[in-house]
Amino acid sequence: MEAPIPAGWKLWTEPHVPPELTQFAMAVRDRINDYPYDQIAETTTAPDGRTVGAFKSVHSWSYLKQPDGTHKLVTGLHIPGISLVVKQPPQGESIALGGRPVTGFGDAPACPVCPAALPSGSSASRLIGGDWSALPLAVGHTLLRSALVASGLYAAGERAHVVRNAVAGSFAIETFVLGWAAWKRRRDRIGAST
Repeated sequence: MEAPIPAGWKLWTEPHVPPELTQFAMAVRDRINDYPYDQIAETTTAPDGRTVGAFKSVHSWSYLKQPDGTHKLVTGLHIPGISLVVKQPPQGESIALGGRPVTGFGDAPACPVCPAALPSGSSASRLIGGDWSALPLAVGHTLLRSALVASGLYAAGERAHVVRNAVAGSFAIETFVLGWAAWKRRRDRIGAST
């Protein structure tokens, strides 16, 4: 993609692309000549509630399907292509303290549907979006969090029921993350439909 992405949009860089968005991009690609270059051809809503666009530009590479079913990377091309882009939320107001900007206030979170500070935000977002392949990752986050909480409890001198308390605390945190993601997704969908 050689053209700059329009302001307010960001290239989709997440490793997992929901099947609905893949189908959307392919449908736009199949009508690629109907759209001008270097513009967003169409938009849709991702399963997590974000606005996603199909950006038409010149691509210098592509994967070509081989007779054996594999895909081969071909470079040096100059062909029309579609890239998924994500609409970025407007930046909030900045806050200054003593003339210096204070970070963390008014900044858009890295994951727009989850508490950004929690490591399970990405898997929670995917689970709430209906992607059950994220379940092992969410379980892994919970087990890792249990081990960290248990280590903290043990180091703090809390020896009785360390495993039980660590698992309970981790499940409470994961329940909060999933609840937050569901609430945020529902709120964003209601806001988008009004």
